[in-house]
Amino acid sequence: MSRHKFTPQEIIAELIRRKNTSGKIYDLYPDAGPLRRELYPKHIESFSLGKTKLIRAVQSANGVGKTYSIGGFETACHLTGLYPEWWPGYRYKKANRWWAAGDTKETTRDTIQVALFGEPGSEGTGLIPGDCIEEIKWRSSKSIDYALIKHVSGQLSRIGLKAYEQGEESFRGPNLDGLWMDEPAPYKVFSEAMARLRGGEHPISLLTYTPMDGITPLTIEMETLSPERELISITWDDAPHVTEAYKSATLKNTPAHMRATRSTGIPAIGEGAVYPVDLDTILCDPLERIPDHWPRLVGFDGGYHNTAALWGAVDRDTDTIYVYSEYKNGEQPIASHAAAITCRGSWIPIVGDAAAINQEDGKNLVQAYGDYGVDIALADKHSKSAAIDNVLERLLSGRLRFYRTLVKSILELRQFRYKDQKIVKENDHLMDCLIYLVRMIDMAMSKREATIPQPLIHDKRFGGRL
Repeated sequence: MSRHKFTPQEIIAELIRRKNTSGKIYDLYPDAGPLRRELYPKHIESFSLGKTKLIRAVQSANGVGKTYSIGGFETACHLTGLYPEWWPGYRYKKANRWWAAGDTKETTRDTIQVALFGEPGSEGTGLIPGDCIEEIKWRSSKSIDYALIKHVSGQLSRIGLKAYEQGEESFRGPNLDGLWMDEPAPYKVFSEAMARLRGGEHPISLLTYTPMDGITPLTIEMETLSPERELISITWDDAPHVTEAYKSATLKNTPAHMRATRSTGIPAIGEGAVYPVDLDTILCDPLERIPDHWPRLVGFDGGYHNTAALWGAVDRDTDTIYVYSEYKNGEQPIASHAAAITCRGSWIPIVGDAAAINQEDGKNLVQAYGDYGVDIALADKHSKSAAIDNVLERLLSGRLRFYRTLVKSILELRQFRYKDQKIVKENDHLMDCLIYLVRMIDMAMSKREATIPQPLIHDKRFGGRL
């Protein structure tokens, strides 16, 4: 039997095919060059945190590589075991099982599938090398259901591709080692998928998204401090491959209220933001020490499901209020709320809304808190629109600053919005505290002033307790 003699053209074509199917996993984060690894510290940090955090949320601007260079790259490394020498994250020594999911079947195919495998019909041109792809089970002629991937251990890893639109029911099933969700998932879908990460050697949940839908339950969850998760924010400034031409064209074609999200990954507030301010202009690092002579005041909003309080200190020289502490908790006894308030300074005056009835004993909340040594003066609640204007004027003029450590307050500030010309009454208790704090700031006292006996003022507007 004669052997086929390959022509030079056939040899070249085969070499090109092999090069194209060798996988792009080796091309990212080189040691040198304009896209060298040291220029991407946030990307590398996201990998490193995989050693210690169950959940990592990469909340990023558009175009910084969240899908391909972070989610796709890490998933490909785990499935194959082909970790680069510099890899700072967790390493699976044996085959592992993953799900990767996007919004719809189409977006999963066009983003996640293409990143990992390449275009349909050209498998091996994505991040996973062609010789590592053992088997592909197709859902349709162009969409992958699952794939078996050769791991360096000699075992077979498995990855299933899914879509949020399939509903939470489709995310029930086998135990997983890893989960990659690209773009924000509905909270029920996320919760159901997380339930699959059980019994594994080292469970990993990686979320990569640009929060164009604004403040959603999932983004709130990811931005709430917790030892098991970490939020990594990546902006255009953290990705040197993002060109000025791309930035300019993108912003030019983006509504003004969405531009910060496109360029920084900050969740969009929406066109109806009550306080449409740039967060960078109102956030500050905590002061080493608040001067003793600065007056302080607590804004308070009481209720059974949510009790909230904000502490503010006033620099009288500049007429600037610094909001420096927060408290928000619900469905707890008044004794617990009172202890949390008094431990921050029992001498600080408190003003707010506490006119409701305590469900524990039927007492007015002012009286109920008074029994625990917390004296609450009722705020003037007339003309809320004027009070909001007062807050906004201070924010815009730089005379109202927030410590950047106040995560819950910042979240509320960003989602405090109008809809149909009315304020959306959802998750706004700290914003009510802010209104009371700013409106009644003349009641603020320094510790020295607060310890001087004050004459009683019998005024129903202040609950008769001043």
